[in-house]
Amino acid sequence: MQNAGNDVTSDAGPEAFPGGRLDLSGRDLRHGSWSGADWRGADLRQSDLSHADLTGATVDDAALGEALMAGCRLVGTRFENASLDSAVLRGSVACRADFRRASLKECDLAQCDFRDACFFEARLPNAELQHARLARCDLRNCLLEGANLAYANLSEADLRGADLTGANLKGALLCGADLGGACLSHVNLTEATAPRARFEGTVCDGATAMLADFSFCRFIHTRAERADFNRATFHASRLEHVCASDSSFEFADLRDATIIESGFQRASFVGAAFDGSSVSLSSFEEADFFWIESASSSLIQCATTGARFPDTVNVRYGPAGIRPPAIVVARLSRTPELRNPGQ
Repeated sequence: MQNAGNDVTSDAGPEAFPGGRLDLSGRDLRHGSWSGADWRGADLRQSDLSHADLTGATVDDAALGEALMAGCRLVGTRFENASLDSAVLRGSVACRADFRRASLKECDLAQCDFRDACFFEARLPNAELQHARLARCDLRNCLLEGANLAYANLSEADLRGADLTGANLKGALLCGADLGGACLSHVNLTEATAPRARFEGTVCDGATAMLADFSFCRFIHTRAERADFNRATFHASRLEHVCASDSSFEFADLRDATIIESGFQRASFVGAAFDGSSVSLSSFEEADFFWIESASSSLIQCATTGARFPDTVNVRYGPAGIRPPAIVVARLSRTPELRNPGQ
């Protein structure tokens, strides 16, 4: 099909578009094959590239605001410094694509496959990334404030220095991800799966992480004040120099965890499991340990002024030969799980 007034056909090869400043704004380029094209600096605003093939193309510094690119093939495509604000890429395949320093504000990137892609210093505030595949992506210093990453796969992703303030990470996979120095203030991590993730120097103030899996994680110099970790698992994790005052760990799994020189003033640990944990040189002033067996005996050289511990109860049974009823203890925290990070 030929587009009126522009002499551009949807089945033309990349040679039809030599390098340079191209004005393709508002054009109908659906289902076209532009593999290896050089569109550096091109104007593609509001163009329709749905289901087009741009494999290996160079689109650096291009303007693609409000472009329709759903279902595109963008494997190895370069978008360095490109502007894709409000563009629609839903369901596209962009493995190993390069979006470094690109602007993708309010982009629809849901269900896209970005495995091994680079988003270094890219800007994606309020982007829609639900169910996106971002395993092993370079997201260092990336702006993801308010982004929807629900059920996204971020396994082994590098998120060091990223800003995820207010982002939705409900049900996301973060297995082995590195979130060192990232800002996760007020994020939703409910039911997130993050075994062996690294949270060194991470800020998680006000985060909600109910039923999240943080087993075998490293929380070093992490700040998580007024956060909700109810029923989350920290099984065999290391918490060192953590500041989590006024946070809630009710019915959380802290078995085999190592907690050193950390602050949990006024935190609630009601019903939490500390079996096999090592807790030392930490502050638990005014913390709540109610409904925990032998909590005080596991706190080595810790400050517990004003903390509440379970009341001692003397139980007497009935006539001789009567036994107490058998009780099956059901753990209320999440069970640690390991997922395949390569998916």
